[in-house]
Amino acid sequence: MKTQAWPSTYQGEERAIPKASHNPNDILVELRLLTRAKNRIFEKIIADHPHFSLLPERVEKESRPELLIVEAGYDHHPTFSLIQSLTRREDGPDVFLISEVDDVSLAKKAFQAGVKDFFPSPLDSKKISTALDRYAREKGKKAKKRRQRARGVISFFGGGGGVGTTTTVVNLGIGLQQMKEAPSVVLLELNQQAGDLELFIDTSLSHSLRELGTTISKIDETTVERFLVKHNSGFHFLSSGNTDFQIKKLASELVEPIISSLRSRFDFVLIDCGHTLDATTTAAIGASSRIVVVSTLTFPVLKRTKVVLEFLKRGGIPTEKIDWMLNRYINNESRMLKEAEATCGHKTSWMIPNDFPRANKAVNSGCPVVIESPKSSIAKGFLAVASSLLVNHDVSTAEVSKVKQWVNRIWPKS
Repeated sequence: MKTQAWPSTYQGEERAIPKASHNPNDILVELRLLTRAKNRIFEKIIADHPHFSLLPERVEKESRPELLIVEAGYDHHPTFSLIQSLTRREDGPDVFLISEVDDVSLAKKAFQAGVKDFFPSPLDSKKISTALDRYAREKGKKAKKRRQRARGVISFFGGGGGVGTTTTVVNLGIGLQQMKEAPSVVLLELNQQAGDLELFIDTSLSHSLRELGTTISKIDETTVERFLVKHNSGFHFLSSGNTDFQIKKLASELVEPIISSLRSRFDFVLIDCGHTLDATTTAAIGASSRIVVVSTLTFPVLKRTKVVLEFLKRGGIPTEKIDWMLNRYINNESRMLKEAEATCGHKTSWMIPNDFPRANKAVNSGCPVVIESPKSSIAKGFLAVASSLLVNHDVSTAEVSKVKQWVNRIWPKS
């Protein structure tokens, strides 16, 4: 399929949307085979399996495989040295061994070295699939725990500048934590044009994504943990730290490993994408289970909102995965609302009532409105949305795979 170009509102070089390399719930597999023919066999088997994904080449340094499928040559000593070094490590991957010869002594040696399964040539696809099923069942408890933890990765994208995207993300994050279930929440700011998340919550910035980006070879849960900042309300956040336009921005290939690490710890990952479609924000969209487009009922914003909604739908994202939130809504604008929905071809999911003076005061004081004025109409609006997110945004593998299919369709393979 022809790659979709960026909308004309994108500032800078046109790029294609990055594809999501794997479902965060999948078991990552790395192949180290000697022939392209064997690679193709395993690539097809893994692509057809619901619980496995191949480790993407572009993020091999940041993501670690859980399963390594390696082939032993006729001189199998180097392969066994590698296997022994991996199985001795606590964080090392499990290993499946492939061999050109069906040798009982070689198989025995492989299992003694810690190999999970052994496959001699000629390869039997059915036996390999059965072995993967068995391995997935063994990993089932861990995978189930990970699915329960990740309730939703939700990207918020502004239909224009100043529409209240960061205000929305901050208040929803606090609102979610105020729910009876008290889910854990992390805010990830990917607005690298004008990110200022810390100002909205009056918190000094000790670490940022810019610093995290310098540790490209160490993107894992432990590293990300060190860069998180905790707000006094209880949620965590990771700011873009973009106060100098001359400083290099976060590389787009780091977005998915960062989100994957955050998913493993927090129930909700709320991503502030700002209002610029660039490589980092669309990488976040590709890794999200839901996309919320935030806008107001002003003509310039609606014009651009229409472009954004069409861009997402043109790529094939299911309509039910796209929410449209109207900020600063006034009740007597119902007629204009109907016209806007007809023009944009999309129904609004939520409307936050207009209370600009109160919202402006909250931003200037660095105290979110759900904390400063919890009984106000605007705070109640955010809390209602938070309640909706809590009820409706449990993420299943099938739901995430729909977005994965979208990015795979419109991102050319390198």
